[in-house]
Amino acid sequence: MWAYMFALGMLMGVVAAIAHAPLAALAVGISTLFISVAIHEAGHYMAARRGGMTVLFMRLFVFELAPRRRGWACRVKRYAHRVPVGLVMALPNLATPWRPVFIAFALGGVVANTFQLACLAIALALTHDAYARMLLGVACCVTAMLLANVIPFKAGMESDGLLALRWWRHPPDPRAYPGMRALARMVSGTAIADMPPADAQALKGMSAMHAVWYAVKADQQRGEWAAAAAQLDAWKAAIPAAKPLRSALSDLTEQVRGEIAFAAAISQRDAALLPDKRALRAAGWGNPGLAPRCRAVVAWLDGDINAVIVATIEAMALADDCTDRSLKESERLIGEALAATPLEPAAP
Repeated sequence: MWAYMFALGMLMGVVAAIAHAPLAALAVGISTLFISVAIHEAGHYMAARRGGMTVLFMRLFVFELAPRRRGWACRVKRYAHRVPVGLVMALPNLATPWRPVFIAFALGGVVANTFQLACLAIALALTHDAYARMLLGVACCVTAMLLANVIPFKAGMESDGLLALRWWRHPPDPRAYPGMRALARMVSGTAIADMPPADAQALKGMSAMHAVWYAVKADQQRGEWAAAAAQLDAWKAAIPAAKPLRSALSDLTEQVRGEIAFAAAISQRDAALLPDKRALRAAGWGNPGLAPRCRAVVAWLDGDINAVIVATIEAMALADDCTDRSLKESERLIGEALAATPLEPAAP
């Protein structure tokens, strides 16, 4: 990345010298950076989709984009820990060999930037005035970015070239990635309550917060509301003390808190315990069905089973729009468990 930033600085200097406008130089430089990163990540995304991977989200600077079956969801998200300026989070298909998929996924961004560079070369060949130097500067920036990604090295994270080389020369055994396998099985449509024991253990072993999340969702899908609500103390204990890790797990932390509040409202027959609007917004990015599910609880407390069914169908529709196929099954199981729960608590 240092080479790319150096070339970007040279580009800004060239533009400033041509146009005598530092602001124009800054605009061209920032635009080049953003467009090049966007093209790079789009290459990773297309390679992932072509390889049958499930893309959970993309990150471009402070923007996160989650693919939906109908369009995209977008948000601005800042983290306290260090994150790449561009990122595609994708999980492999368990039914296909991982080696060719990960090689193509790793090199997808490089291929996209190579195509971008070819277009710049054509434009440069057709330009004969002073602005050809600006195109040359842009091409240098893209070349620097391409080389910084394709050269095998590790500086915090593996470069695309190193990742592709590792999967080509020494492909790891997929069994060496139990957490990835478990998540891949889940997003393919397996509900938490139906996970095989080995995958369930792998999910719980990813972090203390993942263990609480697994327990809460499994209890909910079985209709064990009191057990899910009782995870509140475990949730508090699972919040990481280190700020970078707390930042990395912030979405999961908010989701688990919202689910515990949801279960507590059912267990204690008290709608006031449901997540508030702020909590629903915080948890809704990866859990869009929670809001209509909360409306289902209000209807259930009012004895309106038809409204419970309508809200459950809405929650399932929102979940079905996500690439994580387990969400719809989870909403179905939770909705059925809620409808089957008697309004009057069982006698002790």
